[in-house]
Amino acid sequence: MSEYWKSNPRKFCPQCKVWITDNKLSRQFHENGKKHQEAVELQLKEARKRSAQALKDKEELGGFMESLEKKARLAVEKDGNGLEELCPDGSSSNSKKTSRDVEVVNQAIYALKKEEEKEEEKKKDKTTGLGT
Repeated sequence: MSEYWKSNPRKFCPQCKVWITDNKLSRQFHENGKKHQEAVELQLKEARKRSAQALKDKEELGGFMESLEKKARLAVEKDGNGLEELCPDGSSSNSKKTSRDVEVVNQAIYALKKEEEKEEEKKKDKTTGLGT
């Protein structure tokens, strides 16, 4: 009765999604295998692709935000509501906002959206040849 059954420890390979025996030879054999090498390469390729897409999205968002801020400043200046009206006492823009400040910003955003819609319609008309 001195002998009893004991299972071998197992290790999960997240790249291949398989269980292998947890000893040096089995791990080494698996990691040097073709299936594992291909799975690791595929995982690295997908990670590079996601990283490149995230960087591209970040750059597009940054450019969009810059253009949006520029258009908002122009719209505020065009409406005759300078920055002095938003901060008449010369305080920083971090001061408490009033309902008038929010209204001015909302109007600027609405005007920007209308301008962008008009520009898109013009581009659409030019591409389809149905311009007025």
